[in-house]
Amino acid sequence: MHYSRISVCLVWCLIGVSLVGGMAGCEDPVADLPATPTSTGMTMIQLANLLSMTLSESDANRAVLVGGANRVVIRRTPLPRVFVNGQRVVAAGAISDRNGMLTVGFALSDAIRETLPKESAMTDPWVSISDKPTQPLVVLDPAHGGVDAGSVAPGLWMEKQVTLAIAMEAAKLLRTKQVDVLLTRNGDVYRSINTRGEWIRARQPALVVTLHTNMGTAGGAVYYPRRCDDDSPSYFLAANLAKRLGHTSAARVNDPAQHTYHGTLIEKVSPAAALIDLGSSRDEADATRLGSSQGKLAAAKAITDAIAAYLAADDNL
Repeated sequence: MHYSRISVCLVWCLIGVSLVGGMAGCEDPVADLPATPTSTGMTMIQLANLLSMTLSESDANRAVLVGGANRVVIRRTPLPRVFVNGQRVVAAGAISDRNGMLTVGFALSDAIRETLPKESAMTDPWVSISDKPTQPLVVLDPAHGGVDAGSVAPGLWMEKQVTLAIAMEAAKLLRTKQVDVLLTRNGDVYRSINTRGEWIRARQPALVVTLHTNMGTAGGAVYYPRRCDDDSPSYFLAANLAKRLGHTSAARVNDPAQHTYHGTLIEKVSPAAALIDLGSSRDEADATRLGSSQGKLAAAKAITDAIAAYLAADDNL
């Protein structure tokens, strides 16, 4: 009888230890997950380690990974979607819930890794990644800047001032329409065409618009890349810009003789890109128009309306 009571006590002690261990495990369900990927895919911790990123947010429906200037957003509801720096990643691969944490299939994790820019772009201090990954990203490129003044209308303006003022106003208007927009420069600084192009490509925008003036052709024009035909997204973007800006001429193919060095930017940066020639610094009417607050605001509104109309067409995204 004495031994029987001891046995019962031992059983209850073992049960108590088991319960304590179970409660401790509930505090950190991730601790029970293997440190390496399983055959079914990767958890967010495993994916973050693979990408040398930090897991900043995570639950059963959403995860955010950050590293340098890069941001990866993964969503399971209402539809499984992945965004890298604001650009949607389209790839085969499941997104599921495993112990309260998202898990992605290997095909999708590979697609995320391939979409991230090179390490050199991750730590660029002037890069600003959007916090609205569900929106298509627009990049506005105000040409010139810093030591590069561009064309000059004596006593009125320099090209670098006009392009920046119009780009900043257009960005403000686009944001009121819930459009995600970045500028290649936000002040009077010089960045080379190669630097701008590399930065734009790393951001993977839905479209790019670069702004210029000229020293010859009056009235302005809009150009699309030479690699594109008149059935391309770039053509439709450029045509819409030309129409909204009130140009009598249709969108034109990019002219290497007209734009030489600066015209190369739109050739390799985005599926949809256009170069706006706002007008001539040597034409009195153009110089006066672009030198006035009303003229710059009108141009910014036209650019905003054209971009918003382009984005509203689902076929363009």
